[in-house]
Amino acid sequence: MINCEVLSKEIRLIAYRRSKKQTHSLKSLKSQDLDSRI
Repeated sequence: MINCEVLSKEIRLIAYRRSKKQTHSLKSLKSQDLDSRI
């Protein structure tokens, strides 16, 4: 069985890294919309 809390923490970490990489990008808002859809 997969622990949902651990999974959500990993997803947040990945999303945080993505957002950090894309902070310099002007398309950061569009990328956030894509992340929210997933």
